[in-house]
Amino acid sequence: MRTRYRYTSTRFLFLAVVLAAAAWADVTGTILGTVRDRTNAVIVGVRGVAINIETNFSKTAVSGADGTYRILALPTGTYRVSVEASGFQTFTANDIDVKVNDQLRVDATLDVGAAQNQVSVELPRSRWRLKAPNSAT
Repeated sequence: MRTRYRYTSTRFLFLAVVLAAAAWADVTGTILGTVRDRTNAVIVGVRGVAINIETNFSKTAVSGADGTYRILALPTGTYRVSVEASGFQTFTANDIDVKVNDQLRVDATLDVGAAQNQVSVELPRSRWRLKAPNSAT
């Protein structure tokens, strides 16, 4: 009787461990890469965004001192990755298929870009305030 009890307990414990491991299994993937400019220098502080094109779920990461970024814990699906830095054109990679436990490398080379937006402020002449040199306001 004691042997049967020990056998049943051991089997139950083994089953509990296996089920717990399955419950905590990683069901996500990772997108990582290095961001460089055309001279092959790394770019620090670059914002990388992965957007699931089916669900619109997104996650963001910023490149570190070595120019690398890691977008962790992405649910499986197809993603678009955009990498943006001030003074550079945006890099975009489409149709990145993330599967369970994937660690996909998406390196980006950014080209220098011109400013995309221009801000213009106009005031009517009636709001102008002219000030003579050395005069009090």
